[in-house]
Amino acid sequence: MYDEIVVNDRGFQYDVFTPAELSEIKSGGGSITAYASRFAAKEAALKSLPADAVPPGSYWRDIEIRCSAPGKSHAILSRRVLDLLSIPDDYKITISFSHTSSAVLACAALEY
Repeated sequence: MYDEIVVNDRGFQYDVFTPAELSEIKSGGGSITAYASRFAAKEAALKSLPADAVPPGSYWRDIEIRCSAPGKSHAILSRRVLDLLSIPDDYKITISFSHTSSAVLACAALEY
């Protein structure tokens, strides 16, 4: 059931993922695993931010996961979040994620 909500509910997709992320997910076939991996990567990126500084009103679309090459992923934060958290423009959030048919794992490291 959850598979159908994620894969078929455009409202959910557009609330959580940026247009660039949706394009990448769909170009790879749009499987539930692709959505789950990207969501786990977003959550890991959010958790890499200072624990007491996650801004109220943060939205999933304020974090964009980009895959520049196989095994090379990173997160981009929106200007709003960067300004709220006073994170310098030269920050870097490196993402690593993997999956099996029944589980997804992601971790993130913030450097600045």
